[in-house]
Amino acid sequence: MTNAISWHAASWKVTQLRDSMAAMRTVRTLLLVLGLAALAMGCGGKNKKSDTAGGGDGSGVGDTHAGNANKGSADTGNGGAKDPNLQDVVYFEFDKSDLMPADIEALAKVAECFSTGPLKNDNMQLVGRADPRGSTEYNDALGMRRADTVANFLVGKGIATGRIEKTSRGERDATGTDEASYAKDRRVDVMRVEIRLSKR
Repeated sequence: MTNAISWHAASWKVTQLRDSMAAMRTVRTLLLVLGLAALAMGCGGKNKKSDTAGGGDGSGVGDTHAGNANKGSADTGNGGAKDPNLQDVVYFEFDKSDLMPADIEALAKVAECFSTGPLKNDNMQLVGRADPRGSTEYNDALGMRRADTVANFLVGKGIATGRIEKTSRGERDATGTDEASYAKDRRVDVMRVEIRLSKR
Protein backbone atom coordinates (compact mmCIF):
# COMPACT_ATOMS: atom_id res chain seq x y z
CA MET A 1 0.00 0.00 0.00
CA THR A 2 2.83 2.39 0.90
CA ASN A 3 4.58 1.73 -2.42
CA ALA A 4 1.35 2.42 -4.33
CA ILE A 5 0.94 5.74 -2.52
CA SER A 6 4.59 6.66 -3.10
CA TRP A 7 4.33 5.80 -6.79
CA HIS A 8 1.12 7.84 -7.12
CA ALA A 9 2.71 10.83 -5.35
CA ALA A 10 5.81 10.61 -7.55
CA SER A 11 3.66 10.36 -10.68
CA TRP A 12 1.64 13.39 -9.62
CA LYS A 13 4.86 15.36 -8.94
CA VAL A 14 6.27 14.51 -12.41
CA THR A 15 3.02 15.63 -14.05
CA GLN A 16 3.04 18.85 -12.06
CA LEU A 17 6.69 19.53 -12.98
CA ARG A 18 6.02 18.83 -16.69
CA ASP A 19 3.04 21.25 -16.68
CA SER A 20 5.13 23.89 -14.90
CA MET A 21 7.92 23.55 -17.48
CA ALA A 22 5.41 23.89 -20.34
CA ALA A 23 4.06 27.07 -18.75
CA MET A 24 7.62 28.42 -18.39
CA ARG A 25 8.32 27.75 -22.08
CA THR A 26 5.15 29.61 -23.07
CA VAL A 27 6.02 32.59 -20.87
CA ARG A 28 9.60 32.57 -22.16
CA THR A 29 8.44 32.60 -25.79
CA LEU A 30 6.11 35.51 -25.10
CA LEU A 31 8.82 37.45 -23.28
CA LEU A 32 11.30 36.81 -26.10
CA VAL A 33 8.84 38.15 -28.68
CA LEU A 34 8.27 41.25 -26.56
CA GLY A 35 12.02 41.68 -26.10
CA LEU A 36 12.64 41.47 -29.85
CA ALA A 37 9.89 44.04 -30.43
CA ALA A 38 11.57 46.39 -27.95
CA LEU A 39 14.91 45.79 -29.64
CA ALA A 40 13.45 46.58 -33.06
CA MET A 41 12.07 49.86 -31.71
CA GLY A 42 15.43 50.79 -30.18
CA CYS A 43 17.46 50.03 -33.28
CA GLY A 44 14.79 51.24 -35.66
CA GLY A 45 15.27 54.85 -34.68
CA LYS A 46 17.38 56.39 -31.96
CA ASN A 47 15.54 58.41 -29.37
CA LYS A 48 16.35 61.99 -30.36
CA LYS A 49 16.03 63.38 -26.84
CA SER A 50 19.42 63.83 -25.26
CA ASP A 51 19.10 65.49 -21.89
CA THR A 52 15.53 64.46 -21.22
CA ALA A 53 15.37 60.77 -22.10
CA GLY A 54 13.04 59.20 -19.60
CA GLY A 55 12.62 62.10 -17.19
CA GLY A 56 11.39 64.65 -19.70
CA ASP A 57 12.83 67.63 -17.84
CA GLY A 58 16.58 67.02 -17.77
CA SER A 59 16.47 66.55 -14.00
CA GLY A 60 17.96 63.07 -14.18
CA VAL A 61 14.76 61.40 -12.97
CA GLY A 62 14.34 58.42 -15.27
CA ASP A 63 17.57 59.14 -17.15
CA THR A 64 19.78 56.07 -17.43
CA HIS A 65 22.83 58.27 -17.94
CA ALA A 66 22.03 60.02 -14.67
CA GLY A 67 22.62 56.79 -12.82
CA ASN A 68 19.24 55.18 -12.30
CA ALA A 69 20.74 51.76 -11.65
CA ASN A 70 19.63 52.26 -8.08
CA LYS A 71 16.19 53.59 -8.95
CA GLY A 72 14.60 50.24 -9.83
CA SER A 73 13.56 48.35 -12.89
CA ALA A 74 13.41 49.83 -16.34
CA ASP A 75 10.56 47.52 -17.17
CA THR A 76 8.72 46.56 -14.03
CA GLY A 77 7.39 43.36 -15.51
CA ASN A 78 3.98 44.10 -14.01
CA GLY A 79 2.55 46.51 -16.53
CA GLY A 80 4.51 49.54 -15.32
CA ALA A 81 5.97 52.23 -17.55
CA LYS A 82 8.83 51.14 -19.74
CA ASP A 83 12.05 53.13 -19.69
CA PRO A 84 12.77 54.54 -23.18
CA ASN A 85 16.44 53.59 -22.71
CA LEU A 86 15.63 49.88 -22.36
CA GLN A 87 16.95 48.19 -25.49
CA ASP A 88 16.57 44.51 -24.71
CA VAL A 89 15.86 42.06 -21.92
CA VAL A 90 17.66 38.72 -21.60
CA TYR A 91 15.92 36.08 -19.49
CA PHE A 92 17.48 33.20 -17.57
CA GLU A 93 16.41 29.88 -16.15
CA PHE A 94 16.16 29.38 -12.40
CA ASP A 95 19.55 29.66 -10.67
CA LYS A 96 21.37 29.87 -14.03
CA SER A 97 23.56 32.50 -15.62
CA ASP A 98 24.20 30.98 -19.04
CA LEU A 99 22.55 32.28 -22.20
CA MET A 100 19.82 30.28 -23.83
CA PRO A 101 19.91 29.74 -27.62
CA ALA A 102 16.88 31.95 -28.19
CA ASP A 103 18.70 34.96 -26.69
CA ILE A 104 21.83 34.68 -28.81
CA GLU A 105 20.22 36.03 -31.99
CA ALA A 106 18.63 38.94 -30.12
CA LEU A 107 21.92 39.83 -28.41
CA ALA A 108 23.75 39.68 -31.74
CA LYS A 109 21.30 42.32 -33.00
CA VAL A 110 21.93 44.40 -29.87
CA ALA A 111 25.69 44.21 -30.57
CA GLU A 112 25.11 45.27 -34.18
CA CYS A 113 22.88 48.12 -33.04
CA PHE A 114 25.54 49.40 -30.62
CA SER A 115 28.48 48.87 -32.99
CA THR A 116 27.25 50.03 -36.42
CA GLY A 117 23.59 50.91 -35.89
CA PRO A 118 21.76 53.90 -34.47
CA LEU A 119 23.21 53.43 -30.97
CA LYS A 120 26.86 53.30 -32.06
CA ASN A 121 27.60 56.53 -30.18
CA ASP A 122 26.07 55.34 -26.92
CA ASN A 123 27.28 53.13 -24.10
CA MET A 124 25.22 50.49 -22.36
CA GLN A 125 24.39 49.47 -18.84
CA LEU A 126 23.64 45.84 -18.02
CA VAL A 127 21.46 45.41 -14.93
CA GLY A 128 21.42 41.83 -13.62
CA ARG A 129 18.36 40.69 -11.70
CA ALA A 130 17.09 37.63 -9.85
CA ASP A 131 13.81 36.28 -8.53
CA PRO A 132 13.22 36.60 -4.76
CA ARG A 133 14.16 33.04 -3.84
CA GLY A 134 17.52 32.80 -2.09
CA SER A 135 19.48 35.19 0.10
CA THR A 136 20.09 38.81 -0.86
CA GLU A 137 23.84 38.17 -1.12
CA TYR A 138 23.38 35.13 -3.33
CA ASN A 139 20.93 36.94 -5.62
CA ASP A 140 23.23 39.97 -5.91
CA ALA A 141 26.04 37.67 -7.03
CA LEU A 142 23.72 35.79 -9.40
CA GLY A 143 22.54 39.06 -10.95
CA MET A 144 26.17 40.07 -11.50
CA ARG A 145 27.04 36.69 -13.06
CA ARG A 146 24.14 37.17 -15.46
CA ALA A 147 25.32 40.69 -16.35
CA ASP A 148 28.86 39.32 -16.85
CA THR A 149 27.53 36.62 -19.20
CA VAL A 150 25.73 39.19 -21.37
CA ALA A 151 28.77 41.51 -21.30
CA ASN A 152 31.13 38.71 -22.35
CA PHE A 153 28.87 37.82 -25.27
CA LEU A 154 28.68 41.46 -26.43
CA VAL A 155 32.45 41.94 -26.09
CA GLY A 156 32.87 38.82 -28.23
CA LYS A 157 30.72 40.55 -30.85
CA GLY A 158 32.98 43.59 -30.93
CA ILE A 159 31.63 45.95 -28.27
CA ALA A 160 34.50 47.54 -26.31
CA THR A 161 34.50 46.67 -22.61
CA GLY A 162 34.78 50.37 -21.78
CA ARG A 163 31.33 50.93 -23.27
CA ILE A 164 29.66 48.44 -20.93
CA GLU A 165 28.74 49.20 -17.32
CA LYS A 166 27.56 46.24 -15.25
CA THR A 167 25.54 46.27 -12.07
CA SER A 168 23.30 43.92 -10.13
CA ARG A 169 19.98 44.66 -8.48
CA GLY A 170 19.62 41.04 -7.33
CA GLU A 171 16.13 40.49 -5.98
CA ARG A 172 15.52 44.14 -5.00
CA ASP A 173 12.94 44.88 -7.70
CA ALA A 174 11.50 41.37 -8.00
CA THR A 175 7.72 41.20 -8.22
CA GLY A 176 7.19 37.46 -8.80
CA THR A 177 4.93 35.36 -6.64
CA ASP A 178 4.82 32.13 -8.68
CA GLU A 179 6.92 30.36 -11.31
CA ALA A 180 5.46 32.30 -14.26
CA SER A 181 6.12 35.68 -12.65
CA TYR A 182 9.50 34.60 -11.21
CA ALA A 183 10.57 34.02 -14.85
CA LYS A 184 10.16 37.77 -15.48
CA ASP A 185 12.43 38.59 -12.54
CA ARG A 186 15.34 36.44 -13.79
CA ARG A 187 16.83 38.79 -16.36
CA VAL A 188 19.41 41.31 -17.49
CA ASP A 189 18.12 44.66 -18.70
CA VAL A 190 20.22 46.11 -21.53
CA MET A 191 20.01 49.88 -21.15
CA ARG A 192 21.18 52.63 -23.47
CA VAL A 193 23.45 55.18 -21.80
CA GLU A 194 24.12 58.35 -23.72
CA ILE A 195 27.71 59.55 -23.83
CA ARG A 196 28.10 63.05 -22.57
CA LEU A 197 31.25 64.94 -23.33
CA SER A 198 32.42 67.04 -20.40
CA LYS A 199 34.10 70.39 -20.88
CA ARG A 200 37.47 70.72 -19.16
